[in-house]
Amino acid sequence: MLENYGFNEDSIDVKYNGFYPSENTKDFIYKVLEEIKLESPYNSRIVSHISRKNKLFKMTVEVHSGVGPFFVSSTDESLKSVSDKVLFLMRKRLVKWKSKKQQRLSLKEVFYRFSHT
Repeated sequence: MLENYGFNEDSIDVKYNGFYPSENTKDFIYKVLEEIKLESPYNSRIVSHISRKNKLFKMTVEVHSGVGPFFVSSTDESLKSVSDKVLFLMRKRLVKWKSKKQQRLSLKEVFYRFSHT
């Protein structure tokens, strides 16, 4: 399933610190990171660190890709809130990158058409 999108299970790496997540929690986090992966540049690698100190969870996500790195971080008392915020922030960054990419492609297309008339 995942290979069709330019990645395999080795392209998502999650480290936990300060707590031991249940299997359900691991599955939930992995699904969040898969969502990020599906929207990331082709052949990206996702690295996430999730820690708990006192009552706060902190989650960082890095997307390493050929077009550059993307990084987001969030802190909250709820792991669900932290992961939702990270997903929202990363989607926002990736949408911004995609819109810039589309603008660059559009300018190339205009230049190509102009130079071939």
